[in-house]
Amino acid sequence: MQSKGEQMKVGVVAACLMLSVAQAQADSMVWHIQNNTTHHLQVQFDSQTRAYFWPTQNTAWDLNKKKLGTYSIACNAGEYICYAAWSSPGNKVSWGKGSTGKNACTNCCYTCGPNPNTQVITLHD
Repeated sequence: MQSKGEQMKVGVVAACLMLSVAQAQADSMVWHIQNNTTHHLQVQFDSQTRAYFWPTQNTAWDLNKKKLGTYSIACNAGEYICYAAWSSPGNKVSWGKGSTGKNACTNCCYTCGPNPNTQVITLHD
């Protein structure tokens, strides 16, 4: 039978191991989106691996016309993430997955990991 002190040590060691495993799975990605359009845009990212959105499911970041947006997001290693951008107001034009997240796209999704794609994605009219 273990003393309370020994039980406490075992509990602390177990908690530290769990924390280190969780931290090993956490990663981040930096996205650079250049808005070379004549539109003010909304930008959002969504995981194809889990139900998660950046900044949130119901919000998006503003990106003014002719500006570069840089977005750093915390993600899980191996998670597949896509960008979505659309004109605002009116949602008349979209890029990537679009405002509904359902557009078919090529080269708009990347895997979160130690060397994520950080090239500049340039959007045109």
